[in-house]
Amino acid sequence: MPERANPASASGHCSRPLFSLSHRAYTFGTVRSSTPTTEELLNRAKDLIRQNREYLEHFNAVIDQLHKREEEFQAEHPPWGTRYS
Repeated sequence: MPERANPASASGHCSRPLFSLSHRAYTFGTVRSSTPTTEELLNRAKDLIRQNREYLEHFNAVIDQLHKREEEFQAEHPPWGTRYS
């Protein structure tokens, strides 16, 4: 039976079909052993959500403080020309 031509073999790359490479990875368990469980993914997602909430709370507090300082500054320093009108 003639072997099918593999375009990768002409360029000097590995001539094994991709299916056998994927199959070998699963056979040795390299893919399965590093794949997190659903519970681990859920816990990671919850942790990321918690971290995002903490960050946003801090960020919003800083923005509120900046707005307050901006209002105080503008009250003390009216735009040029409005002081004498």
